[in-house]
Amino acid sequence: MLFGYERYDLIEGKGQFSVRGGIVDIGTSETNGVRIEFWGDEIDSIRKFSIMSQRTTQMLEEVEIFPAYEFLLETDLPTICERIANKTYAKSVEEKVADDIEQIKNGEFINKIDRYFSSFYEQTNTLLDYLDEDCIVFLDEIGKIKNRAEAVSKDNENLVQDLIEKSKQVPTGFIHKEDYLAFLDKIKSKQTIYLEKQDIGFVDKQSMHAKRNGYSFSYREANFFRSSVDLLFQKLQKEINTSKQTVVLRRKRR
Repeated sequence: MLFGYERYDLIEGKGQFSVRGGIVDIGTSETNGVRIEFWGDEIDSIRKFSIMSQRTTQMLEEVEIFPAYEFLLETDLPTICERIANKTYAKSVEEKVADDIEQIKNGEFINKIDRYFSSFYEQTNTLLDYLDEDCIVFLDEIGKIKNRAEAVSKDNENLVQDLIEKSKQVPTGFIHKEDYLAFLDKIKSKQTIYLEKQDIGFVDKQSMHAKRNGYSFSYREANFFRSSVDLLFQKLQKEINTSKQTVVLRRKRR
């Protein structure tokens, strides 16, 4: 694999390339590819072709081919390889790590990033780091978010333990994963709106900074009225009679 492209005898889609004599085919999409024909070490022709029919669809004067997968690296590959080599590994995976380092040096690093994530990227970010200071964050049922986050962390711990017991290498992305408390710490600086069901409310004391740094709204799920518009009107009238402010949202059809 080179820059995300994998070699095949005959390409069948995006991210594949083939070499047949002086002809190089590169899949740039699921349906089209670029065929470069060489005469010795010079390019004789460049053409766009249909992967399905293998027929030329357009002659080109030049072509710009991008990597199949786009990864912006913090530094050069030799530095990344040095970071990987300087870490401590179990003896059972040392030979595998050495093989991976050689492949990375040769530019075949796409499928190695997850395994050595902390070596490729020393500083990591989450979606919250890219939000503007004046943005508003909506959190729908913080209790469910907490439960899901804890379940993911538990699954992650079990997976790491299983890999260790099988003497397999543990991807660094599993080790340096942020947890629920780190998430809460980051959103404290954001203007936050919490949405919670009326019959549940705020059950997570760690999330009660909503009282200080945000707004909390309780809601009830409305029945799906389908074509029974009269039932919808009855429900709305009942809410209006109790002096409740009611907001009706609808999906815009395209």
